[in-house]
Amino acid sequence: MVASYVPSAENPADAMTRVFPANTHQFLDLEPKLNADLLRKKLDHLGVMPTFDWFASDDNAQFPRFCVRSNSTRTTYTDAFSYPWNNEVGYFFPPFSLIPRVLRKIALEEATAVLIHPNWTGAAWYPQLRTMAIQTLNFPPSPLLLGYPQFPGLRHRLTNLRLQISLISSPMEAVFPTK
Repeated sequence: MVASYVPSAENPADAMTRVFPANTHQFLDLEPKLNADLLRKKLDHLGVMPTFDWFASDDNAQFPRFCVRSNSTRTTYTDAFSYPWNNEVGYFFPPFSLIPRVLRKIALEEATAVLIHPNWTGAAWYPQLRTMAIQTLNFPPSPLLLGYPQFPGLRHRLTNLRLQISLISSPMEAVFPTK
């Protein structure tokens, strides 16, 4: 069994991340964007600048070169898992359900990556992340951390979500021993 992307509108488990504007009777399928200023400060602290955004949309891409799930006029690639990640430093803010698959591909390809992830120490993937991480920083709790570029001023509903940023680079053998 392999995890794969399911658009928010088709995923009932993702309902809490959708926005429900007071003046409409339907959910809008919006993908949040991490506050670019806060992201840049953390990247400066890590001493790294990614060159490619692997899980983006036209609206929330953090870097000029990015990959989306479906066709876009501005994208470089579609379907991030179909391309090599070890050619450059990648930025990853995937759906949280894909984090185990992302970690495995980073390890398999011995890629260098910047991963945005929740601080879920009890998650099954968290020990693997800790093994792979060179450095991990916390984002300060803030209602300004996640927003929607299509609707300035509209903030993400999960204001208590504790996000972290990790610089990852690990050989496959260190994460998935062969013996």
